[in-house]
Amino acid sequence: MNSAEVLIKFKGDATDLDKTEKTVETSLGKLTKSFTVASLASKAISKGVQIFTSNLDSAIKRVDTMNNFPKVMSNLGISTEESTKAIEYLSEKLKGIPTTLDAAALSVQRFTSKNGDVKKSADLFLAVNNAILAGGAAPEIQASALEQLSQAYAKGKPDMMEWRSIQTAMPAQLKQVAKAMGYADTATLGAAVRAQGGEKEFARMMDTMMRMNTEGVAGFKSFDEQARNATGGVQTSITNMKTAFVRGIGDIISQIDKSLEPFGGLSGVITKVGQVGEKAFKKLGKILAIVVTKLVEFGKWVVKNKQWIIPLIGAIATFVATFKTIQTVIAIINGVKAAMIALNATLMANPITLIVAGIVAVIAGLVLLYNKC
Repeated sequence: MNSAEVLIKFKGDATDLDKTEKTVETSLGKLTKSFTVASLASKAISKGVQIFTSNLDSAIKRVDTMNNFPKVMSNLGISTEESTKAIEYLSEKLKGIPTTLDAAALSVQRFTSKNGDVKKSADLFLAVNNAILAGGAAPEIQASALEQLSQAYAKGKPDMMEWRSIQTAMPAQLKQVAKAMGYADTATLGAAVRAQGGEKEFARMMDTMMRMNTEGVAGFKSFDEQARNATGGVQTSITNMKTAFVRGIGDIISQIDKSLEPFGGLSGVITKVGQVGEKAFKKLGKILAIVVTKLVEFGKWVVKNKQWIIPLIGAIATFVATFKTIQTVIAIINGVKAAMIALNATLMANPITLIVAGIVAVIAGLVLLYNKC
């Protein structure tokens, strides 16, 4: 169908025009949707990459903690099998809790250095951590309380400053512990654990906290449930989401690490890449040193011979400028030449021009004849 047929058809029948308009509208709508979907997909991919890169450091720390924990614990006489079970147990129990695995591992190492039991240390950390989280204090107060309690456990009993820090972070939970142990209040419990020979009572307090973490006593929920209820806000949910991303990315890194075991694992490959890169940069450094040396020598040569090099450079610049001018003139001449040729062709193609030319030729002949005769 040619353009004439289309025009006639549209002119004679408006139905086809309406159909065509609807078809165009539909096509444009589909095209717009396609662009919208593509844009959304692009943004989703970009956001995914951003999430991956922003959590990569934390994921690497998590993988290193999982891999290094058994090695560190072996220095305390703990078998690799026990350590691996303990770190995996911690990883599972911390899901939904805004506590990083590396922070948990560090505390468990400190507890184990005191009691020599990595499984008990893991349970002890979870109990203490959940009780502190359930207290709902500010993050810096919670971190300080965990540190003070860890120090007290290492020594065997807390001093006044350590006890105040613990009480500030989890007053309600400490009161529950005191009640479960048969004390009237936290002040009485504090006096008992700080007294001379209070190590035994402090150890009983820690055992009570471990039991309360899973069972709860005196009509109260377990510390684990209290912690999850107390940290159920939006901010904690965001932290838990980030922790979930870190776990997922960490699993990817772990799988890659396992697949690269024949080559020394991921760390071995990275080390080898670093060694190759170091050698390459050393060679590049040597090459650059040679290049810089030659450039310095060339600069000295230029300075030494500047008397004739500078005039030569000026002459070359003048020649280049002149050459460009010559090229411009040649272009103008060629343009004039082409115009004249075109003008001649136009004149010769006109019959009147030919008649005029003939008359001019006759007059020129008569003048010549007169001059000669």
